[in-house]
Amino acid sequence: MSKNLISAVITTYKRPPKMVNRAVESVINQTYRNLEIIVVDDSPDDFKERKTVEEMILSIKEKDKRIRYIKHTENKGACAARNTGIKNSHGNFIAFLDDDDEWLPAKIEKQLKLFKEPEVGLVYCRSFTIDELYGVTKIRKVKFYKGYVFDQLFRTNFIGSTSFPLIKKECFQDCGMFDTSLKSCQDFELWLRIVKKYKVDYVDEPLVNYYIHGNERITSDPLNRIQGIMSINNKYKKYLNFHPYLKSSRLMSLIPYYLQMGEKNKAIQIYDEAVKLVPLNLKNNLKYLLHFFININKVKAHIEKIKYIKVKMKTCKN
Repeated sequence: MSKNLISAVITTYKRPPKMVNRAVESVINQTYRNLEIIVVDDSPDDFKERKTVEEMILSIKEKDKRIRYIKHTENKGACAARNTGIKNSHGNFIAFLDDDDEWLPAKIEKQLKLFKEPEVGLVYCRSFTIDELYGVTKIRKVKFYKGYVFDQLFRTNFIGSTSFPLIKKECFQDCGMFDTSLKSCQDFELWLRIVKKYKVDYVDEPLVNYYIHGNERITSDPLNRIQGIMSINNKYKKYLNFHPYLKSSRLMSLIPYYLQMGEKNKAIQIYDEAVKLVPLNLKNNLKYLLHFFININKVKAHIEKIKYIKVKMKTCKN
């Protein structure tokens, strides 16, 4: 495995140069050295710091020839930018890094060691979740699975963010790239396609710093979330019809987003449909029923948090 070229694809969109530099440096400092680093800039031309980011990357490139800089002429979205990275990669393996996250030094080295079986196509890992606003760091705790894990993954996305896995290049040739028609859940949808054909494995320790901050992340717009969830539900309609508990859970997951938009009647309609699928699943049904009573307050609290972040950011700029 030591001779394998790894393509590290860093996508950036409207980030301050300091943050982008943190991500790039975390790849440069990997203990595994046989890397190519592809930075795909998806920022719009009117982003004030775009030129500064470009100059910074080109300056780093003068010292480290492994770096390539690709600039979209117009904003196409994070997954289109990742697809650009895939198309321009030369490595046997591909790993993605969001510009607001960073890899720990031994990430690639430790993941690469787990590709001993030819059937393994993807290796993921744990992460540190760092809330910069409140100064809290936690280890992402979720039950992990390895082998052929399609059924388990459909229940919950334990693979997680695009910054976490290392993936064989052949997986994209066999399963396709990111589906840019989806407005959310693009990573989860791709993971499902990969795990239908390949085994997965994991490193049971944090290898990524995943940041929560006041800057712009991929949108959590409820309409986009609904579109992504429903697209996957429709794609795997036959599968879900044979798994009523999972179908019910997938429907229930839509409820908070409809409530967030104030669509109470639609949320009730979906709840009724989900309950009819598994009427004896009392624990799960009652859990989502609570959303009707507590979701509005959560949304209000979330809005207040966003307002607080924006005020704090303006204060820092001044």
